[in-house]
Amino acid sequence: MNSLYIIRYDKIGLKGQNRSMFERRLCKNIKGQAPKEASCNIIRIQGRVLVEVDSEFEEEIEDALRRTPGIHSFSKATTVGKDIEALKEAGLKELQKNWDGKSPIEFRVSAKRSDKEYPIKSSEINQAVGDHIFQHYGNEFLKVNLKKPQLEIGLEIHYQRAMVHSKIERSLGGLPVGTAGDVLCLLSGGIDSPVAAFQMLRRGCRVHFIFFENRVFLGRAAYEKVLRLAKTLSKFQGFCILNVVPFTDIQVAIRDECRERNRVILYRRYMYRIAERLLNEKGYHGLINGECLGQVASQTLENMKVVNDVVECPVYRPLISMDKNDIVNIAKKIDTFDISSEDAPDCCSVFMPSRPATKAKTEFLLDDETRLDSEALIEKAISEMEVIKI
Repeated sequence: MNSLYIIRYDKIGLKGQNRSMFERRLCKNIKGQAPKEASCNIIRIQGRVLVEVDSEFEEEIEDALRRTPGIHSFSKATTVGKDIEALKEAGLKELQKNWDGKSPIEFRVSAKRSDKEYPIKSSEINQAVGDHIFQHYGNEFLKVNLKKPQLEIGLEIHYQRAMVHSKIERSLGGLPVGTAGDVLCLLSGGIDSPVAAFQMLRRGCRVHFIFFENRVFLGRAAYEKVLRLAKTLSKFQGFCILNVVPFTDIQVAIRDECRERNRVILYRRYMYRIAERLLNEKGYHGLINGECLGQVASQTLENMKVVNDVVECPVYRPLISMDKNDIVNIAKKIDTFDISSEDAPDCCSVFMPSRPATKAKTEFLLDDETRLDSEALIEKAISEMEVIKI
């Protein structure tokens, strides 16, 4: 026995001639998120995607639909006959499934016709189904509420079939992953960068990750933490690549040869240089980070600029103007907050200056970097990079 789900997508309906491409990608992503053991049939109809799946996998498919970007909402539905008598009976049965018949309830019937050749208007269907329900029960406990009903009986009439449902569950919205290209996110163990990655994948990007580690001074805790963050984020997009770059030698060289107050900015300049090389090699479309303006000393406009200056690729900061509370709320929603809150400092905390520069000067940074064998340090870090498919 199969269960049927109506999938409503978010912004795809506005994509004009590209709409079909977005729909195909969404269908592919749903198929990829569905349990591999389940027999999952995905059908595109007018303005909707339908998913038919073995009933024993209902819980798994609903969880998959909740975490698939591009889905605005979904409903478990039942296929019914298209004639008005079948619609009336279907509406009555849907009410009975959700009401004990003894307590007061406010409801409404909401019919939608994508089949414009269907001879009865949506408003007339609503009236006919509502009248049939009242004729069956009387009106002692029933009341129509068109604005905020306790129960909404949905009827959808398409060319191929008609369906009835009564519960709408919201999903992530946004665009299907894979419709906006691949990007590379600088992933730390903090709260912000996983949220930045989520914001971009929700806009159709496939997000891969680069993590800079200092296992010599920090041990494996940060590595394990970031691995779990990447696995959590991968659930929203099917798969991703995590690139783990050893950063100890670069940090030690900066500590020994450069101005103390510039350390954090120099760390980030070398991270960007390494990330850009990987980005160019893989053909990714930009770098992502979790910076939020003014949140810490390194995240001033001046410091962001001098870090950006070392790369030519686009750098995107989806959290740049967000409040911390809003970022935290998203982190909790996507199950990264608890992981990020664990005590495992990232490599930027190594050799932290007592007074970090908030308005670093390019001439001083360049002077510091002339004391380092930058190319050798970068090449060594890249050659020792660990690549993990998640």
